[in-house]
Amino acid sequence: MELRDDPEPMVVFQEVSKVYPGRKTLFTKGGEDVVALDRVSFEIRVGEIFALVGESGSGKTTCGRLLVRLEKTTGGRILFEGSRIDLLRRSEMKAFRRRVQMIFQDPYQSLNPQLTVFQTVVEPLVIHGHGSHRQREEKVQSVLEEVGLKPASDFFFRYPHQLSGGQRQRVAVARAMVVEPRFVVADEPVSMLDASIQAQILNMLLDLKERYSLTLLFITHDLASARYVSDRVAVIYRGKIMEYGPTEAVIQNPLHPYTRLLIRAAPSARNRGEILPVAACPVDLYHAPTHTGCRFAARCPNCTPQCREKEADLFHVEAGHYAACYLHYG
Repeated sequence: MELRDDPEPMVVFQEVSKVYPGRKTLFTKGGEDVVALDRVSFEIRVGEIFALVGESGSGKTTCGRLLVRLEKTTGGRILFEGSRIDLLRRSEMKAFRRRVQMIFQDPYQSLNPQLTVFQTVVEPLVIHGHGSHRQREEKVQSVLEEVGLKPASDFFFRYPHQLSGGQRQRVAVARAMVVEPRFVVADEPVSMLDASIQAQILNMLLDLKERYSLTLLFITHDLASARYVSDRVAVIYRGKIMEYGPTEAVIQNPLHPYTRLLIRAAPSARNRGEILPVAACPVDLYHAPTHTGCRFAARCPNCTPQCREKEADLFHVEAGHYAACYLHYG
């Protein structure tokens, strides 16, 4: 189903699919294909924070990697500011990379241990030919202080192993922000951090959004974090959007049993009402179901024979709020 929520969105996913072929070994021709995304559609409006929420293996990170062109789609289209990113010419990719940046989940892996903080953050400026050496130095100092590393000069010549986890993630954010992008994919940016540091990083992202007029895709498994920062949220399960709408509407009135499971797993996301219990996961999240029905059927307390026969499409239940569940079909 193609969703149209904004006449001029910044990002549009149209029926996007991603399948990873099974690995070949010395003794086998190839394993089973892995279906990471199955006809996913959503839009991200200019200036909003759009959260993509789901369990590990649900396809969240794949969406982010496809959007920044680290991987290619198997089917469907992704548009950024009206242009299909898969059709960008080599000469256009450099400008695209400057406008779209990604903050990775693990700062321990995303930072080169052989580069100092200054070398890490200045590298994008060098690649894009930004200013003189003096101007680049001033820019690095400015952005490091914006992400809370003060005084910046104290961090210039430190290496990643000399930083705490929170400081490393701040460096990763600074590296993404130094080229002043229009759009940022934040892939689980606080999941590796202590709770107290998580709040600081989330507040920093909100501050940067206002300062730079950013649009963000915020990828997380935690609905509480999504509620804190996002304007709208999409709940994804096994490569399929289950629910989609304004964040408060999704949190306060969850329409899909899977959304209720996620809220139950993060009680701080919602402070009222009882959440229906949902069975523990007995299925492999990485592979497509072998039947044609709802992929959540084996875990759903409200499953009906109809659910097992045919998967529900996203249905518009209330203002901007969609759910892929027969409980809400007219």
